[in-house]
Amino acid sequence: MQTFDQLLTQGLEEAVEKYKLQAPDGLLSDLYVQWLPEEALLKFYDDDENFLSEISTDILDEPISEELIGETFDALLKNEEMSDLLDSSFTLRPFSIMLVDEEMKNISEHFLLDSDSLVLDRGFMENLDKELNEFMDKLFGENQ
Repeated sequence: MQTFDQLLTQGLEEAVEKYKLQAPDGLLSDLYVQWLPEEALLKFYDDDENFLSEISTDILDEPISEELIGETFDALLKNEEMSDLLDSSFTLRPFSIMLVDEEMKNISEHFLLDSDSLVLDRGFMENLDKELNEFMDKLFGENQ
C-alpha cells in the first residue's frame, strides 16, 4: 500500500519528467499543484500553468486535506532525494511549489532553497514597507 508522501513524490517525478520533455532548455521557477478534493485528484502545472500530470488519491486510506498536502511538501522539500530531482539545471532558486485552488489562486507556498537563498514572508515585507514609509515621512517631514 502506497503512502501519501510516496504518491506525492511519484506525482512530482512525473511532472518533472514531462516538464523536461516539453521545455528541455527552459528553467522552472514554480510548480503549481491543484487539489481537487471532490475528484480526489492532485494536478501538477508548470509556472506557465501548462498541465504536466495528475495523481489520484482515492487509493489511500487516509483523508487528504490542504494542510496535509502542505506539510508533506515541506517535508519532501527538505529531503536530499527531492533536491536532486529538482536540481538547479532546470529550476531557478528559490524554487517553490504552490498549492493552488481551482482558479489557480495561491493557497500555500513551499520552498526548496539553495544554501545562499533566503525567503521572506509576506508579513515581514508588508511591515518593512510600512516602516520604510514612516521613516521617509519623518525624514522628509523634519527637513521641510
